[in-house]
This record gives sequence, structure tokens and C-alpha cells, in this order.
Amino acid sequence: MTRVAACVMVCAMAPRPLIGTKIRRAMERRHMDQAQLAKAIGRSRSAVNSWINDRAYPLNSIGALEEFFGISLAGEEGDGQLPPEVREIVASLSPAQRERLRRFLTEALRPDEDENGPQQAGL
Repeated sequence: MTRVAACVMVCAMAPRPLIGTKIRRAMERRHMDQAQLAKAIGRSRSAVNSWINDRAYPLNSIGALEEFFGISLAGEEGDGQLPPEVREIVASLSPAQRERLRRFLTEALRPDEDENGPQQAGL
């Protein structure tokens, strides 16, 4: 087996993030049922059902789902995606302000050493 074939095989076996809850919540916000979503993105109702119950991953439909709902589905909950309003604020900062923000957040979010060691000043 070539290296490329081995990499492809390993990548194909990698677990997909569970996104059924994200899809279900997006459907609820739009007051949609599975059949309506399926029709809107050109897929079957049974495919949508498999996605929201995390029995299948919508590999070829991620883009259509993201575009339709206007959300990111590629990662898991807490995947580091910033809400649009936060992205806008960060985008409006100068490079120096971004660096100060990065340093502040790095320090503020540094984990405590341990229960007996020095603790970070509370926020």
C-alpha cells in the first residue's frame, strides 16, 4: 500500500464530529421539519433523519446546509468558531489592538497550576 493510499484510508476512518444537534436546532429555529429541509437542499428526508440522529455524516451536503442555515457545521460544539458579531469586532481592531487582545485572553484563560500551587488572579 502506498503512503497516499494509507493516508486516504486513515482519513476516511477518522471519526466525524456529531452535528445532528446543530442541524436539529437550526431546523427548530426555522420551524422546519425533516421533509421541508430535505426539499430545500435537494436531499431525501431519510438522509436528513440520519444526519440529525448522527447515524450518517452529511459529507457532500455540509456546504448546502451551512449556506441554507447561515451557520458553521464543520466543527463540534465549542469548536472555537466565534459568533459573527465578535468576528466583526475583532476585524475592526488594529493589529496592535489584536495583539493586546490576544495577550490578554492568553493570560486570562491560562489554566490554574493546581489546587495547591499559585492561583491566577480571579476574573
